[in-house]
Amino acid sequence: MAESISPQELVRLFRSELDKKIAEAEAGKLKLRLPKIRDRMALRKGLHLHYEPEVFLQLGGTSIMSFPQETLRVKTGEVLLVPRGMPHIEHCAGDFRNLVLAFHQDSISVHLSRATADHRPRVIAAERFSVNNPRLIWRNLDELCNLLDDKKGCWRIVSRGLLLVSLGMLLDVTAGELEPPTGLSPKIVKCRHLVIGGLSEPELSVKSLAQALSCSADYLSHLFHLETGETLVGYINRQRIDYARHLLEHSSLNISEVAYACGYADPGYFARLFRRETGHTPRQFRQEQAG
Repeated sequence: MAESISPQELVRLFRSELDKKIAEAEAGKLKLRLPKIRDRMALRKGLHLHYEPEVFLQLGGTSIMSFPQETLRVKTGEVLLVPRGMPHIEHCAGDFRNLVLAFHQDSISVHLSRATADHRPRVIAAERFSVNNPRLIWRNLDELCNLLDDKKGCWRIVSRGLLLVSLGMLLDVTAGELEPPTGLSPKIVKCRHLVIGGLSEPELSVKSLAQALSCSADYLSHLFHLETGETLVGYINRQRIDYARHLLEHSSLNISEVAYACGYADPGYFARLFRRETGHTPRQFRQEQAG
């Protein structure tokens, strides 16, 4: 497969794979992988976490996904569910290709990854779909993860239903319109996708983005500021603080967990930055929203 594909090709590929997985799920033949749900929202060195669940469709090679308690090798044709709040890191083997679906405040994104020389996934194409309430879908996936982990009661029947409903809803979302054109260059559009998709990763930086986009950090910073009028560092921090506001208002995570979910390894630094940007401490902001 080429190193880059058009938005329409990416959507067609994703919808085709979803169709296959729905057919396999209906026939009871879907190869679904799930780690043991342990250490949720607990930051571990070298790992990152997301508040929302993620879905990985393995198209080729092997995804080596490391969690605090175990490492899963996800092979071609398998689907991996990463439960919300599970610390993890991904490495690659073989002719690696996978599609990753992630949830955001008001959108759902899908990206296609290939392997780098150091056996890490590299995003080669990404698109986002605007969704009124993506939590309706990810909560189904979250409940599915819990059922598959506990295996209590009528878990087989209920989990199969939740899986089909979730996949069907995702297929419906991807039949909608892509986010409208921004007028920005493809490199900056992709850069913004990478930022939104990587907010929970402590290693997210201008340098890591430049490496992913095959350019120098100075060039990327200059181009981003030229096209958007905003510094790239400022954009990363603004998106992280916006996400923190969302989590403080709509989740029951404690302040440290919010910091980890937003990519801050140091909750104290997060609290100082949040106060500088908003005029309130995270606790004050939450209390005001609740009042």
